[in-house]
Amino acid sequence: MNFIVSVLSVFAAVAVAQGDTASSATPAQPSSAPAAPAAPNSSNGISIISPTGTRAYKSGEKMVVTWNILGNDPEYQYTDVQFQICDASGGANKVSPIGAYLTNTTAVSVGLLSISADVPANIPPGNAYTVRAEIRGTTGFIYFYSPNFPINKDLAVSAAPTAASASAAVTTANAVATAAPGQATTTKSGAISQVLGTLAILPVMMWL
Repeated sequence: MNFIVSVLSVFAAVAVAQGDTASSATPAQPSSAPAAPAAPNSSNGISIISPTGTRAYKSGEKMVVTWNILGNDPEYQYTDVQFQICDASGGANKVSPIGAYLTNTTAVSVGLLSISADVPANIPPGNAYTVRAEIRGTTGFIYFYSPNFPINKDLAVSAAPTAASASAAVTTANAVATAAPGQATTTKSGAISQVLGTLAILPVMMWL
């Protein structure tokens, strides 16, 4: 009898210990817990439409800057952007700010899509200037450029393309190349499938 009581006491002690361990464990996260916030969409940006590089400007003249919004985030239209004229004679990797802001250092909203401002005075004559759009990102500024154009100098008949304008051309070419395959109506694999389908019908016609 004493042996049975001892065994029951041991089982009771083990059960109590297991209950204490279970109650001290971290409770599981409920299935309805909110997910982590999504990372910002890095595909947002703008594409400068004008100036196009086909016109020469002089200090004091009106310059109209227009752009399109890239990406599909509706909140991006409220993002601040600044525009300034930079010296692009060294190429896209050596664009140099000259302090010639078109927005008077005051940012405008991306959703405005157009601004008009006077070309600042005292800009040295040159064939390769660009409008640089400046948008603050999570780790610094993100820049977008217009094609190059001259200021206080005549438009060159055959100006050599620079890396700044070439980058815009590459972006456009990539967009066209991406859309082009969708326009094809017959592909090599499609033609083979049509031939195989025709061969599959021949035995049936022979039986008839």
